[in-house]
Amino acid sequence: MLRVTPCIPASWTTFKLHYRYRDTLYRSTVVQCSAADSWSTMTLDGVDCPDHAIVLVDDRREHAVHVRVQRTQD
Repeated sequence: MLRVTPCIPASWTTFKLHYRYRDTLYRSTVVQCSAADSWSTMTLDGVDCPDHAIVLVDDRREHAVHVRVQRTQD
């Protein structure tokens, strides 16, 4: 299982991370939104991951992970 809880500098608006699990690639994009947005989300291939965790599967496909996090200070 891969759990995502990014802690990034306030000046960063986004970053990408590619994670390989055996023969499977997980392409992740993390977007930091304003502190006024009071929620964070995570999706795997367009499906919500309410616990912000991914069960890693070696299916030899590419998967898209999108994470939206709240900036701690504006």
